[in-house]
Formats: sequence, C-alpha cells, structure tokens
Amino acid sequence: MNKFNINNYTRKHCSQISIKNLYIRLVFTLFIILVSQKNFAVTPNILLDLDELNAIKAKVVANIEPWKSGYNKLIIQANSALSLPDMSVTFGGLNQCGSNNIFCTEPYYGASSDRYDWLNGAKPLGIGVRDLGMAYAFTGDSQYADKLIQLVKVWSINPSTAMQPVFGNSQGRMDLYGTMTGMIYGVGFVWDYSGWSQSDKDTFKNWVRTLAYNAKAFGPSPNNFENWRNALLSISGAFLDDQVLLDAAFQNYRNAIPSQVHWTGRMNWEYDRTNGWGGLGYSLYAIHAMTITAEVARHRGVDLYNYTSDGVRGLKVALDYHVPFAINPSSWPWGIGTSTINGSSGVGIYEVAYSYWQDSNYLDVINQWGRPMTMGMWAFGVITLTHANQFDLVITPQPPSILMQPESVTVQEGESAIFNVNAIGDNPLSYQWYRDNGILSGETNNTLMIEQAGENDDGAIFHCEIANSLGSEVSNDVVLTVVMDTIAPTVDSGIVLNSNQVDIRFSEAVTPASAQSINNYQIDQGITISSATLDADGKTVHLQTDNLQLDTVYTVTISNIEDISAANNPIAPQSSVEIIFSPVITFDNGLLPLNWIPLTASRWSVVADNGNNALFLNTTDYSPLSGSRLGEHIVSPDSYTDFSFTVNARTNESSGNTNADYTMLFGYQNGDNYYYMLFNRTQSNTQLFKVVNGVRELLATASNNWLLDDVYHVIETQRTSNNIEIRFDNNTVLQVTDSTFLSGQVGLGSYNDSAYFDDIRISSANIVVTDVIFSNGFE
Repeated sequence: MNKFNINNYTRKHCSQISIKNLYIRLVFTLFIILVSQKNFAVTPNILLDLDELNAIKAKVVANIEPWKSGYNKLIIQANSALSLPDMSVTFGGLNQCGSNNIFCTEPYYGASSDRYDWLNGAKPLGIGVRDLGMAYAFTGDSQYADKLIQLVKVWSINPSTAMQPVFGNSQGRMDLYGTMTGMIYGVGFVWDYSGWSQSDKDTFKNWVRTLAYNAKAFGPSPNNFENWRNALLSISGAFLDDQVLLDAAFQNYRNAIPSQVHWTGRMNWEYDRTNGWGGLGYSLYAIHAMTITAEVARHRGVDLYNYTSDGVRGLKVALDYHVPFAINPSSWPWGIGTSTINGSSGVGIYEVAYSYWQDSNYLDVINQWGRPMTMGMWAFGVITLTHANQFDLVITPQPPSILMQPESVTVQEGESAIFNVNAIGDNPLSYQWYRDNGILSGETNNTLMIEQAGENDDGAIFHCEIANSLGSEVSNDVVLTVVMDTIAPTVDSGIVLNSNQVDIRFSEAVTPASAQSINNYQIDQGITISSATLDADGKTVHLQTDNLQLDTVYTVTISNIEDISAANNPIAPQSSVEIIFSPVITFDNGLLPLNWIPLTASRWSVVADNGNNALFLNTTDYSPLSGSRLGEHIVSPDSYTDFSFTVNARTNESSGNTNADYTMLFGYQNGDNYYYMLFNRTQSNTQLFKVVNGVRELLATASNNWLLDDVYHVIETQRTSNNIEIRFDNNTVLQVTDSTFLSGQVGLGSYNDSAYFDDIRISSANIVVTDVIFSNGFE
C-alpha cells in the first residue's frame, strides 16, 4: 500500500484496531482509573498533573531527549515573556465595532475590528502567561511567577484595568476562547505560589468563573468556535474544580462530533475554507481544540480520546485523515493557505496523539517537522516538553530530589532578600527553612523572603529541608550578605504649599526624632518655624512657618537630619534649598489668563460662580482625542520641574453623570506627551495616566471614592524629582514614581466634560512664574 494513499489509509484505520493499540488502550484505561482517584485540589491539574510534571523534570535533569530540548525552548520563550509590558483592554483599544454592539465601550473586548486589543493584549498575554507559568513549574524561579502575577492582575484583577469577563460578537468570542485558555492554564502552574494575595486569588477565580459561565450560556456553533468554547470550559472547569463546567464541556464535545467530523475524518466545517490558514490550517485548529478538551478529560478520568458518535467518527479518525497532509501540506486538495502550516502550528497535536496511541504514523508527522514542537497559540505551549513520549515516563512515588539549589544573596540594607529551592518528589512535599540551623517558624514554602534586611541579617546562613512520606533531602547552605547603608541623606526639594507651610523632601527615609526637631531647620529673612511633622512616607517633612511673602525667594538651611540605617548617616551640615511663594491666580477681574494656552479657545470663559468668578470649561459637546487623550485642556506658559500645583475645582455635570470628571495636567511637552490626573465621580476611573506618543498608559488608580458631588474641592499635584503625589482636599489619593517627563508645563482640563476652576497656585523654586496677564479673550 502506498503509505499516504488517503482512501486506503482512512479505510484501514476506520475498520481495524491493532493488537498493539488494544494493549495500549488497556494500559491507559488503567491509568485513567488511577487518575480518577487523584486529589484535584493539588496544582497543576489541568493538562499536566504533578506526577507527570515531576517525571518530566527528572528527564530534564538527566538531559534526556526530547524533554531536554523542549525545556530549553520553554526557557527561551519564558525569558522573552519577562519583557512583556502590562496589557489591558483599557490601554488604547480601538473598539470600532459598530453602533449596535454594546461591547464597544472599554473595558470590554468583543469587537471583530478591535484587533489592537487582540494583537497587543489578548494574544501575547495568553502566550506569555502560559510560558511564564510553565517555566516557574519547571524551575521554581520566582521571577517567572512574579511577572505572571503582574500581567494577570492588570488584565483581569485590578478594577481600573480589568477586562469585563463577557463576550461580544462572534469574532470577539473566538479571540477570547483561544487566548484565555493559555492564560488560565499558565496561572494554574503558579496557583500555590506565595506571591499571590488571597484577595487577588479570589478575584481571579470569580473572573474565570464569570467568563466560563458566560461562554457556557452561548448555544453551540457549527465549526471550530464550538471546539474552542469547549476548550475554555474544560480548562476553566479544571482550574476551578467546577464539575458543572467540566460536564458541559465533555458533553458538548460529544454532541459536536456528528456535525464536525466526516466518516473519513475530514473536518466538515473547515476543510474547504480558502481564507487565512486555509482548509488544512483551520482543520488542525479545530482538532487542536478537541485535543485540549480530551486531555483535560483524561486527567479527570473521562475518556474522550476514544469516543465516537457511531463507532467511527471521533478524534482518532480526524487525526488519521490529516496525517499525510500534516507531513506534506502542499498535497492538501481543498482550499488555500497551506503555507502557514509548520512545526509551531497545529501539527504539534501529534505529540499528544503519539503519546496516547503510539501510532507510528503520528511519529512520522513529528519527525517531518522536528522536535521540539511548540504550539505557538494558546494552551499547550512547548508540547514536546509536556506531552512527548509520555509512555516513557516513570510515574512512580519518589522521595524528594532537589532540582535547583538556593543561591546566596547580596542585598542593600533595607532591601528584601529572596531564596528559592525547587524539588521533585511524590506529593505532597513539605518545606521547612532554617536560619543558622534553627527552625524558621511559618517558613514552609519553596520561597523564603527576608524583608528589610539589616545589620543583624548580614552573614546569616539558611537552608531548606524538603520531605515527603518516602524521605527527605536538605539543601545546600546559602549566605545572606547585607551591604550596609553608608550614604547620607540629601535634600531633594523644598515646596511652598501656602503662606504658612513648606514641605521639605529628603532623598531617603529619615528618623522621626531628627526630622521633627525644629532646631534642625532655619529659614532666612527672619522666618520662624513653629513645628515640623514627618509624613507617613518617611521622607517628607511639613514645616509650619510665619507668613511668607509672595514672589520672594527664601533659603532653608538644614542640619542634623539622620537616615534610618543602622549607622544613622547624617545629612551634610548646612545643607540648603531655595523656595519661592508664588501668587494665586484668581479670576476676580473677570478676565482670562492671556498667556495660558487653550486647546480650543472658544470652550473657555470666565463666569460668575458661587459668588466669585471662575475659569469655566463651558461645553460638553466634545469627545476625547485618539489614544484616550484629553478632549480639552489649557496649559501654563512656563515649564516646571519640582512643584506644587493646587487648584479649586468643581464639576459642572449633574449627579446623574456617574463619569463626570476634571483633570490636572503636568509634565506637558506637547499634545501627544504629558501626564494627566483624572478626578472622576466613579472611583475606579479616578486615575493617573501618562500620554506617550499620542497613546495613554495607566500609572495608578485611587483606592477610595473622592469626587462625589458638584461643590468645589482642592485638588493638588506635587512633583519632586520622579516622585508624584496626588491629593484631594488634603488627602493623598495616590502616589507613584515615574521619570518619563521630569519637567513640563502644567494645566487643567477634562476628558469630555464641563468644569469650573479657581484659585490656581503653582509653587516651585525652579522657576519664577511669569506675571499673569489677563484679557477678555485668548489671542
């Protein structure tokens, strides 16, 4: 027989099962019985369980192929994922999905034309989180887990950036069905990592549950959409240990077989497609998703691999039919797009198929493309590492064996030191850390963190003992070296907040005793200091003073301030900083500030409001600019570095507008590059952004509700070097560190609403503010 004569090949594999295959299926049936008795609460538990993981680790440690090359490929991909930026559907997605689609408003994803969110968000997120999770599982290196948690929090946990777990139109569903399988699978590998907070874990589980049940609510689709829906349901069900989702996925899989798989094995809804990947690409794509669901089911003691709807149609006959075309895509007789088939596409499912059936024809596909095989998209990842030759794995109880020893660490005084150990062995493994041979109470994870290492930690020796019911193993001793702080604090800045308060900010935390002694500060020109109070940040001191004079430069001289190091390093004697008390800009004369620069002059006027005149952003019939830039603003003529920018502001929007807002701008370079603080009636939208090259990026979100009414409030931005603090009625809203724009103009505005502004004050020692000129209108 010509090995790749499709008619003979299909007929043969539809009509008989070899004795070898019967034996293999019997072995796997026994394995399934054992799997069904496992504790599924132990992670990982989705497409790879702990016993399989440990057995594969042993192969990697022994440098045995193909697992070793698969491991090397994984680490390359995971290291690349370490450089991924934070991703969110709120980071500038286009959402151009038509007026009849309710999912066009962030933070939803569901638009067939919203490819920005897919290409720059969902797709790299699903792949990156998958690879990071697998890398952590195989190495125990916390950098992979920490990066994964960072990405997942931005995408699905943080209220200001989280995608709403709902689906829009069909293309949006398809995008999420595939990408989210990879993300959830990757998270499963790090679920027991100590870097999660319980709140974040609870929020993520609720997010996955909502997404999955929304997917479950959709009716079946005729093509690969249904297969990927079932992949999402099965992976979500395994992650959540939710039997309702698992049962739905497994039954949907069975229900789909008659319409999806032809008796020859051809995929009925995919084979003749001529767009994109063509018929072969889409056929393998559909089988890929089927294989995911079957593999989840295997780990739950359910056999979908061998399920047929009529004794013929099922996963096996579909895989058999596509073997010759997976080897030689150009022989595909249906449609176009076969050039996209390669070793990183759907052919990787033959690694799973070969491990399950040990069919030599499947090995031919693997050999054609070469190992390691990688599923470039969605759940499986480096499939050679996780699913190659599983029949060669020795999945037996093992005593602990350390794969990665902890390493000695050197940190600066006050920094945290982290030690990691990675071991394999029969579950459950227990960990106990020791310091100088004494037990460290409560330190029973594979990661040990020493927070704010100090002088007493320098030279401490640590080791970890790993144990299970079969034995124990002790790690190497490692040493913590603490480099003591010998650098004295310096004065970063001095800012005048009002005629009776000056803020002094130091380069590092200082002792309360030295910071709050008024004898350590002198202001020239006879200014008396009545009190000094250290802020909660440990770096900022609030000085209460005599009345300061407008437009007058003062010098503050500072001595005897000590940092909080063991050495209590003192500031240089007679350190000094210049300050200036700038005038308040009011609108009592009814005129506009001529030298301030509006985006649209007609939208600004001075009107009477609450008994005084105020600067009025007088229209709401405008929209934000592309990239989520502000729709309207007005900026100062001067640039500032370190400053305090204070304004009285109130929204002109009725309480019925739950997203009423006004903004403060600073670091303004031009219309495409600046910071803006959005004060919004909705707490989760009270956020600090930076606009870089015309596209905004989120920096921080307020933790409490602030703007709840239509009255005037004092809003304030303080900038000291790269430290930014935002205040609302003298309460800190948020703090962040960023150095993108260290100087620039300041200003006021709104995202797309109307607002009033009054009593503008800009205090800075770095610039003498231009005399304010007023006019009846902008020129």
